[in-house]
Amino acid sequence: MEFEITENDYLKKLDSAVFSDSVTGNVVRCTNSQCTKPAIPVCFDKDQFLCTGKERDTGRACMRLFTVNQLAVEYTCTSCGSTSDVEMKEHLDEKIYIECECGERCEPSESDEICELRAQGLI
Repeated sequence: MEFEITENDYLKKLDSAVFSDSVTGNVVRCTNSQCTKPAIPVCFDKDQFLCTGKERDTGRACMRLFTVNQLAVEYTCTSCGSTSDVEMKEHLDEKIYIECECGERCEPSESDEICELRAQGLI
């Protein structure tokens, strides 16, 4: 799945970048020139995370906030197990499904039905 990470300072939004959660070692770079921590591991499982660096001159916490915005939801076919990303504007709730190229139903990959089919080894 893809996520947009946006850096915010005290007053406004700064940089935004798109990251994939399938890539290991995703990091963002704090743009505060006084910050002692140049790379921060991206945390996809929260709505936001803070820079943990300190400002060189003052010694106070950096206080840069990074917001996490999920751009798509992964769907899995209930028959063939193939996956596809569905944009958030099309994924209105957990009860919506899409049709797979094989003609069967695709549901959000974290849905109860998909989890059950995986547990049974059927997909």
